[in-house]
Amino acid sequence: MKNKLAIPTIAILTFTIDFYLKYFINTYTEETIMIIKNFFYINKVYNTGAAFSMLDNSLNLIIVSTIIALGFIIYLIIKEKPTKTIEIVGYGLLIGGILGNLYDRIIYHMVTDYLDFIIFKYDFAVFNFADMGVVVGTALIILSAFKKGVTHE
Repeated sequence: MKNKLAIPTIAILTFTIDFYLKYFINTYTEETIMIIKNFFYINKVYNTGAAFSMLDNSLNLIIVSTIIALGFIIYLIIKEKPTKTIEIVGYGLLIGGILGNLYDRIIYHMVTDYLDFIIFKYDFAVFNFADMGVVVGTALIILSAFKKGVTHE
């Protein structure tokens, strides 16, 4: 690994940004805020489930599953020793995003979501910065794995 602190640093940064964005949303917003009409809104909602409100009100199952997944990801990092920037950033974003939502579930028993997009008249699921870390991080890790498979590294 290029820098042993790179993944934890990215994870802490992702977690911290997520924490303060949620704090700001919970403290200073009461109603939906239009950013770009018919496209982007800040819309505070509380999710007691997982992605897309799946497993609604299954807090303990979600927490235990998340901790197991986090342990597996850490195991992969230790085993694979990622060296490529794309992998390092991917794992950092993924872990930071997971920790951001895990923190909310443990402390508040729900996750604050607030980013609300309407794309081609479809009101997409409301999400947060931690969710973006999970999705982008996962995509980067998959892309890196695909590139390795194509180039036979």
